[in-house]
Amino acid sequence: MKLVNLIGANKSKIGLICIAFLGLCCSITQKKPYAENTFLMVDFQDHFNNDIVGLKFNNCIVFSGEHITTKFPVGFANFRVRFLKERKNKYRVLYSDKMIVCKSREKVLKLVVQLNDSEHEFFIDLGKGKYIGFSKKNKKELYFFQKNKPFVYE
Repeated sequence: MKLVNLIGANKSKIGLICIAFLGLCCSITQKKPYAENTFLMVDFQDHFNNDIVGLKFNNCIVFSGEHITTKFPVGFANFRVRFLKERKNKYRVLYSDKMIVCKSREKVLKLVVQLNDSEHEFFIDLGKGKYIGFSKKNKKELYFFQKNKPFVYE
């Protein structure tokens, strides 16, 4: 009788372990499509200090009025925007913990970044990479970086 109770108690523990393992596996496989389906990734990087920033993708307003501050000495403002292409003219855009959908029929990819009181246009050639970085040069100007590999922050 004691052996039956011992096995019954272990079955519930084994069941919980299996559920936890399946949950971990499912969460790993759900994250993978984001990396594979990333069409464009934008990082706000260095020298931001409570700056007011906005971003447009072609004619779609992604966000506006966000206050961004770089974490030193990392060189990353912890503000990343990920574009996932869903269909020919439809993009899912993820940033912070928000998601919007942008539709664009434009053949040319254009990002417009608002930095405090100034706007900057950047035309994106995906042949040069899908990873974009912006760093603040001064109160109204930005540096633009484009790479084929994700940026690394330490």
